[in-house]
Amino acid sequence: MKNKQIDTIARSINKNTSASSLSMKQRQVQGYEKDIQSFRSKVADYQKKVASKSAELGKKKQELLKAQQKEQKKIQDEQLNFQRKLQEDIAIQKSQLETLIGINYSAQNNSGDNEEIITNKQYDFLFLMLPKIKMISLET
Repeated sequence: MKNKQIDTIARSINKNTSASSLSMKQRQVQGYEKDIQSFRSKVADYQKKVASKSAELGKKKQELLKAQQKEQKKIQDEQLNFQRKLQEDIAIQKSQLETLIGINYSAQNNSGDNEEIITNKQYDFLFLMLPKIKMISLET
């Protein structure tokens, strides 16, 4: 818009334009050119700010991505640790069960007095294992 005004003033200057009128028109042109330069400076400042904010946004996105990946890895590690713990518990329970079966088998081959002891041990084993069995079934 300022360029159009400058063009209009420049076209209005001719050989019949007086010196004072020419001087006034030159000051108008200089004012418009100063305005244009000011606008260009402001545009450059805004472009710098946009570039800076874009770079900052990029950094924040990278930080967010890294944090999400870290959190995901933490969750996966916790799940793996929990799974390992369950497998260890199952192995221990299996070993205890095999021991009890062995005791039960040997008790059947012995006298009837031992049968009551073995039954109590089996009951104790099941009583101890019941909370763990419930926990496993709730989590799956």
